[in-house]
Amino acid sequence: MKKNKYQAFSEFFSGASLVCILIALFGGLALIRVGAQDLMSIDTVDMDFEQFSENAVEVTGTIKSMDVVNRTVVTFSTDEKDCEVTADIYNDQYKVGDNIKVYYNPDNPDEIRIPDVFRSYYKKSGSTMLKYGFIIFGASGGLAVLFLVLAKKLRKKGLQPNKEN
Repeated sequence: MKKNKYQAFSEFFSGASLVCILIALFGGLALIRVGAQDLMSIDTVDMDFEQFSENAVEVTGTIKSMDVVNRTVVTFSTDEKDCEVTADIYNDQYKVGDNIKVYYNPDNPDEIRIPDVFRSYYKKSGSTMLKYGFIIFGASGGLAVLFLVLAKKLRKKGLQPNKEN
């Protein structure tokens, strides 16, 4: 049996709705998951810092350099020497020259924690991922429903006998 134009469009919209559902599930939900993990990472930073801070010394450090390959170079001074340590993070809320709280291990000054930088990074990253995840999930899911309704209406119209078929 030959397909009419309504049946062809119905099949197209059915396929498009499937694509939207896949985008919502794999794109939107994946971003939501990553966002939630980033927000939960704040607790991990806090737990690590709480344990580390028992013997740590707090000083004011300065951000010497940053690059988007997740490296931030921090300088600070201990009683014995000036230190320069690279932290594996990039946070665009800070810039070169900013003063930050640095906590270092007095037995090994190269071992540092900069919890404020990590907390703000995970908060911003997590919030952004959640926002875009929900937008993608909602928009793709909405389009999927719209396309399914269109496909159903076109399928019904295509099955009706009339002179245009």
